[in-house]
Amino acid sequence: MPAGADLSARLQQPLTLVHIENADSWEAARAVAQAIQRLAACPVAVSGRFQHLGKSAGWSRIPLQPFEENAALDQLGQELELGAPAAAKDYGKLVRALGYLPLAIHLAAGHLRAGRSVAGFLSLLRQKDLHLKHPDPADPNRLLSATFELSLDLLRGQLGTDADRLLPAFHALGHGPASGFGASLGAALAELNAADFEELAVQAHTLSLLDRVPEGESWRLHPLLAELLRPRAEEAAVLARMTGWFLERLPEDTAGQEAKQGRCWDEIHREQAALVEWLARVPEADWVRVERAGSWFAMLNGPFSAWLNFCERALRHELGDAGKSNFLWTASNVAMSAGLLDRTLVLARHKAELDQSRGEEREAALALGRIADVCQARGQLDEALRIRQEEELPVYERLGDVRSRAVTLGRIADVYQARGQLDEALRIRQEEQLPVYERLGDVRERAVTLGRIADVYQARGQLDEALRIRQEEELPVYERLGDVRERAVTLGKIADVYQARGQLDEALRIRQEEELPVYERLGDVRSRAVTLGRIADVYQARGQLDEALRIRQEEELPVYERLGDVRSRAVTLGRIADVYQARGQLDEALRIRQEEQLPVYERLGDVRERAVTLGQIADVYQARGQLDEALRIRQEEELPVYERLGDVRSRAVTLGKIADVYQARGQLDEALRIRQEEELPVYERLQSARDLLICRAKIGINYLARGAAGDREQALVLLNLALQDAQQLQLPEAEQIAGIIRQVENGPAPVQHE
Repeated sequence: MPAGADLSARLQQPLTLVHIENADSWEAARAVAQAIQRLAACPVAVSGRFQHLGKSAGWSRIPLQPFEENAALDQLGQELELGAPAAAKDYGKLVRALGYLPLAIHLAAGHLRAGRSVAGFLSLLRQKDLHLKHPDPADPNRLLSATFELSLDLLRGQLGTDADRLLPAFHALGHGPASGFGASLGAALAELNAADFEELAVQAHTLSLLDRVPEGESWRLHPLLAELLRPRAEEAAVLARMTGWFLERLPEDTAGQEAKQGRCWDEIHREQAALVEWLARVPEADWVRVERAGSWFAMLNGPFSAWLNFCERALRHELGDAGKSNFLWTASNVAMSAGLLDRTLVLARHKAELDQSRGEEREAALALGRIADVCQARGQLDEALRIRQEEELPVYERLGDVRSRAVTLGRIADVYQARGQLDEALRIRQEEQLPVYERLGDVRERAVTLGRIADVYQARGQLDEALRIRQEEELPVYERLGDVRERAVTLGKIADVYQARGQLDEALRIRQEEELPVYERLGDVRSRAVTLGRIADVYQARGQLDEALRIRQEEELPVYERLGDVRSRAVTLGRIADVYQARGQLDEALRIRQEEQLPVYERLGDVRERAVTLGQIADVYQARGQLDEALRIRQEEELPVYERLGDVRSRAVTLGKIADVYQARGQLDEALRIRQEEELPVYERLQSARDLLICRAKIGINYLARGAAGDREQALVLLNLALQDAQQLQLPEAEQIAGIIRQVENGPAPVQHE
């Protein structure tokens, strides 16, 4: 995707207002107009003092009056910390001479704080204004330039004998990131040690030449001052120093140096805005070095759009086969991290073809693995598994690459887990993956694998163990490594546990305050949309159906449509159908599932999601009382798929739904037989605690509905056992089961529950 189109798409989702300031001349206005043409459909606000700005283009214009004297005196009083507007007569003379320009007043305040009188400042200003050769005498910035020059002269005086050394260093900051820079990066740009940079920054700040960024401990030059300073320093030299600063911190460190890597990556995270600016300015001579040093950081931490644009800019030039392969690898990984599946597939296929043609089988296998990742993300599990087992894994085994073999086995386990074959997934992770990373001392991959093991426990309902692994063994590693994306993913999984337990407020807090902002900062639009979907899940669980529906329709669905992610769009439509079903709007829920969801999975060849959707269609028929059609779908179209896939858990769940139909029909003995002989043993074998307690509770309700001799006693045993497990797991079902037990104990009537 071209950089302009990528930027335009990013600014539309989430919708972002672009503010371009200081359009103060014909040249600036012309450049702004060209930029806006490339950002069509994006909201843009332009501010400046050029009187004809936007007239010929037909822009909506809002003329603003400059400061009046009272407002200017109020600003000056705040700058001088007087506690009130500056009321002395000479202050009025000062702000009038400065044309009430806020920036000029800000600079003048620095002189007054340094001990200069109003009369002395105005005298110097007149002298400076007379000899300053500004290209446009009518430009209002002429006065500001004169004020800047005065402040630079005063800075020279305050620096004393160090002025000849430190003032050129200050000029170099004009080529620094417009967003600002921390002390470490600033010292590198100025080519100073930490102590000298601090002295320079403090002196310049005193004179209002260098501002503190309110959000953090960093510095920023006003854009007009930066424009004035740039011709006085060599841009290439400053950019080379910025490149050196990032290259020193980007590489993944060796085993045992995780704490050092974490410190380095934390520094880069604090300079994220500067990183984006730098990637757009890296000289061609440094492209290869930057890609090699930053590949791992890029795919883990982003910002993904900035790294993808950097890689694709380089790929449009001659790199040589090896360099091109490396850039394709980084670009495909970054695109995958950003959720751009189509772009990932194009890049990965290009890399696979290139590497196969040059006989680099390991590199080609890596590309094939990325293609399998896309298949897996789209639900094409059979094809993903085939690629991994037949085309990827044999290469690593032949080459003796134990680490890549372990990674691929983990991906194979992902497929088994997606199919519900939890035992095999867990075995691979515990016996074939984890020991390799422990032997290699690879703490990051060990943490990732432990997280996947926690996924299995979570799927089984063993929430305490899943939560312990995430909080004690996984999260601290990512925090130590400075891996902000994996930290956010792990926090999302922790929120899943709280949500499963019914602790909805804490789940919502984590998603809104700790997870979502990370994806927004990284530019990971797909993960942002997925997280918004999880937030909608919480609202739905709370019964706030309108807000859940709004998020899905207005903030989640449009992202997948723009990305061309038809599978995620279909999944989201299914969630929308869930809301309609919860509202009792069964016809609309059925229409979505039959007309908009099911055809997508059939077209994709995603047999598992097709079966899941058919099961949801059966739910609607069952809710309508059309029990025969619900039973037919489950027995003829849903159950055989899970049996063919070997998805034992989904098969057991479906058998439980078949038992629900028999129970609703009054065929209580057959319902009881299915639950006891075909459903319960599966959950016991899988150690799926949540499924197990729900099944026991349903068997208990089945006994109560049947009402034969001894059924009431057996029902209470099973219900109390289910209650004990639900309370231990802190599940919301505990309250419902306790209510059933109270109802049984307080009256003789049989109980019917879903």
